Amino acid sequence: MQITPPSSLIPSQCDLGENPLWHPTEKKLYWLDIVQGRIERFDPLTGIREEVLKTNLFGGFTFQKGGGLFLLMEKGVGTVWKNGHFTPVCGPILAEMEHRFNDAIVDPHGRVFSGTIGTEAKQGGLYRIDPEGSIHLLRKEVLCSNGMGFNHDYTRFFHTDSLKRVIRAYDYDLLTGTISNEVPLIQFTEKEGYPDGMTIDREDCLWVAFWDHFSIARFSPEGKRLLTIPIPVKRPTSLTFGGPNLSDLFITSAKEEKEDFQHELSGNIFHLKTEFQGKNPHFSEIATQSNSLSR
Repeated sequence: MQITPPSSLIPSQCDLGENPLWHPTEKKLYWLDIVQGRIERFDPLTGIREEVLKTNLFGGFTFQKGGGLFLLMEKGVGTVWKNGHFTPVCGPILAEMEHRFNDAIVDPHGRVFSGTIGTEAKQGGLYRIDPEGSIHLLRKEVLCSNGMGFNHDYTRFFHTDSLKRVIRAYDYDLLTGTISNEVPLIQFTEKEGYPDGMTIDREDCLWVAFWDHFSIARFSPEGKRLLTIPIPVKRPTSLTFGGPNLSDLFITSAKEEKEDFQHELSGNIFHLKTEFQGKNPHFSEIATQSNSLSR
């Protein structure tokens, strides 16, 4: 299958663009620059780009039911931002005091899933945050938590550990929010780069951005590579479907190291029209009345 490489859509020049999300009612694309602590949004119909908020370092966000955003911060802290006000609602996590959350996804019950970035000496974890603010450790020994996704009937959950170059698959219990029966679905080689952000289309296929590899790729639910698409920058970071039919693919990227800087488009948002369809994100339902701390 021949696909035209994505084109640069937004000259965002992100230091570390991540967490692209299509807002299903606003019909706008949101994304995060982790280094600058800034969320922006873009309206494809009008071409208007605007800053939504700028705050301290954080690694992911979700749309909140009823308005606002849920921010995944440093030290395992979760904060709701609404109408210009920040309300810490969960955390800190004592085991994650030197780490920050990275990327996030929501299930149909408004639960938030996010992992942390650790070190070889002290690895991070994968967590679930429930609507009342409680935090639950789902998996230990995560080196660099990244892209996540669910299949269409929410019986499988996928999770990326970038620095271990692996995407793991789990059975998922939507009633309880628990994962089980871990399987290393895809183990990548050094030549393939680092698997980064992820989205899943309506055929349950995984779309993965590859850091340091100038590419994104589509995989079957069983982990077979179906399609590889070149990207004109070294570090595509994540991707999401959006647009009128959820068939437009939006891809974030990061600037390259100064000594490797080769492309003026590095850090921009890219766009690709596809024949595939994605799914709208769910809205988190994290209550602001709670301020529970995880031990």
